[in-house]
Amino acid sequence: MESQNIKPGKVYQAIFLWAVLFLFFFQLLTEFVEGIYLYGLLGSDIPPEIGLVVLFFAPLLLLFARKNLSDTALKLLASLALVARVIEIMLPTQGRMIVSGIGLLGLLLYLPAVLALKRDKQQQGEFSRQVGMGFSLALFAHILFRALHSGSDLSAYDGYRLITWGLAIAALVMLWRSTYSERDSRTATVPTKKWPVIAHSLGLFGVLVILYFAIIAPNVVARWAATSNLAVFGVLLASWLGVGWWWLGQKQVARPALLGAGLLFVLVLVLAILPHQITFPLDTDSGYPLSEPAISVVQVIPLYLMLALSPVLLLIFLHYLTAILAQQPKPRLLGGSFGLGGGVLLLMVLSQVFTTVYDYIPVVGPFFRNKYWLVFLIPGLVAVLPLLLGSDRKADAPDIQPAVRQSWLIAAGAMGLTAIIGVLLLTANPSPPVGEATSLRIFTYNIQQGYDDVGERNFDGQIALVQSINPDIIGLQESDTARIAGGNADVVAYFANRLDMYSYYGPSPITGTFGIALLSKYPIQNPHTYYLYSLGEQVAVIEADIAIDGEIYKVYVTHLGNSGPIVQMREMLEIMRGQQNVIAMGDFNYRPYEEQYAITTAEYDAAFVTAEESVAPATWGDGETIEERIDHVFVSPGTPVLYAQYFTEPESDHPGLFVEIGLGK
Repeated sequence: MESQNIKPGKVYQAIFLWAVLFLFFFQLLTEFVEGIYLYGLLGSDIPPEIGLVVLFFAPLLLLFARKNLSDTALKLLASLALVARVIEIMLPTQGRMIVSGIGLLGLLLYLPAVLALKRDKQQQGEFSRQVGMGFSLALFAHILFRALHSGSDLSAYDGYRLITWGLAIAALVMLWRSTYSERDSRTATVPTKKWPVIAHSLGLFGVLVILYFAIIAPNVVARWAATSNLAVFGVLLASWLGVGWWWLGQKQVARPALLGAGLLFVLVLVLAILPHQITFPLDTDSGYPLSEPAISVVQVIPLYLMLALSPVLLLIFLHYLTAILAQQPKPRLLGGSFGLGGGVLLLMVLSQVFTTVYDYIPVVGPFFRNKYWLVFLIPGLVAVLPLLLGSDRKADAPDIQPAVRQSWLIAAGAMGLTAIIGVLLLTANPSPPVGEATSLRIFTYNIQQGYDDVGERNFDGQIALVQSINPDIIGLQESDTARIAGGNADVVAYFANRLDMYSYYGPSPITGTFGIALLSKYPIQNPHTYYLYSLGEQVAVIEADIAIDGEIYKVYVTHLGNSGPIVQMREMLEIMRGQQNVIAMGDFNYRPYEEQYAITTAEYDAAFVTAEESVAPATWGDGETIEERIDHVFVSPGTPVLYAQYFTEPESDHPGLFVEIGLGK
């Protein structure tokens, strides 16, 4: 794929191929991790397929390689990843997890095997430039697909899968038309230094972890601070475009400058998280219910500085790449080094997931409570600290042909601009209903992270159900998808944009809570989050005002812990007490015959019970009856409840509760 005096057409092909391979790497990794997490979410027994996590250690297979892989073997590995991506987006969850893991194996073997090929200094420089341009274009493409689909990957849905097929077919054609030429064996070799290769390989994986956790999915970063999607996407894309253009005009970037910029990036990354990282007290006498602290404008500045500095990750990645190439390592050394890197990737993936599900992980789980910042600090340091190792061998950095540089700018700029336009056009722009309202339609729904009752991704099916009900106010539970466990998607934005409703995401993903959100056709005023005492999974309550014809309604949304702990319900009642026109909804996790229900109905009416007409199926779920219901809507005493119905469609694992109340003074 690289040789001296490459023709421009070959350069474009190499850049395109690397762009597709890195794009598919992040997409396959995302699908693989999401599929693994889903089995835990469904509460099923651990299936044998979970053992596929060993695929993170796939590079260790190169320990058995006595020489560099053949041209055909390299092409087969890359083809495995390309074909796996095309297939897995068509499969149900289990198949998607397995096939995406196999595709990931192909890429985790392909990259170190390609780096092990023999090259002279000029070839090393040409190779690094091509990889760098492809790597950066992959980031722009990944962000573009997210921007055009409200935080989810457009290229994995419906007819848009044609994008994936087209990219894969074009890449396969270019791949099999290319050759992996090595330098003349008569050129003198140099002794390989083992530890720099290992350190720089780990550094590569540190960069990949940070990119995967946040940078390639800007919607996740926006949710950290409940800030503007447009601003986050804009700052990130502009900085990558500017730094990428600057880098293409440089011979070398000094290592001390990279180290300084890298350490500064890690610092502002942690500072971007810490204002939203709440250390929850462990006893009930420590201020519960705990009001979410106010965040000042100054505290959000590090987040934007982090976005502006994030292109240093590209420069660091390429520094490590060129340093590894200069050592001319053999496949065995690279296989072992990348195997360690795969272990780092797996460890950080598990750590990130543990910050939310710590209550379900024995022994080690509790350590990760309130530690979201830590799972960014560690890979950040892994990415930057290998820069402390000096390198006396450098690959030549050849000048980029003006046409190639301009083509990169056009491609990256076009994708960046389209992403911004996509964010602008797709973001909800609701208008409050006109005319006097005579009733208010309310719907509470535990959406199980956007999956149906058999564990298949079902955003659109759930939205279709909501549209058929046409509620004015929606309370969502288990809606915290802005994490790697949820594929870095954003189900709340997806709902709000397609329903054209106002929305409040609720507690930041940083806090480790299971998500709750509020959507409304009417403007949401004074939204706020309170946290309840939780020994296990952290629990929160949303409070907001909704004004309808001059009347203020106090709306609350919650998802209590397992069995609906009475201490949590008492704290929620404390928050609501004294308010007028209360509407409290959610997955309360307690049943009508339990004490928690009794203390709640002593102060508020259960809408399903007091409705003039109520509809409930005889059974739902695993044969549960109406007396086993745990999803409730409570309203202020005397509120006229016109209608209530449980919807038990299989769009989620929970029934949704629809309630219509009468309005009027």
